[in-house]
Amino acid sequence: MEVCRVLRWNYKIDPTPAGGAKLTVTVKRSGVRDDLMMVARVKIEFDDGRAGIFFRAIRKNEETVSQELPSVPRKVLFAPDHSLLANIRRE
Repeated sequence: MEVCRVLRWNYKIDPTPAGGAKLTVTVKRSGVRDDLMMVARVKIEFDDGRAGIFFRAIRKNEETVSQELPSVPRKVLFAPDHSLLANIRRE
């Protein structure tokens, strides 16, 4: 089992004309082999009490993934509940 030494992440939210949003998450990791694939959970919370989780495979040491959302989220949590073995920091 490999443990990611440091995993940094950042996100950007772009509202769409239809009232939704596009979430873009950038992940940078270090301390693991270049060919290690890991699955990251991203939890989205909205103002009206709704929440959702989506999963994304991280295959590179620096990767950007996007997800379309039904509305602009209130909160974005990367790897909630310690779901990755990593030292996670938000840039």
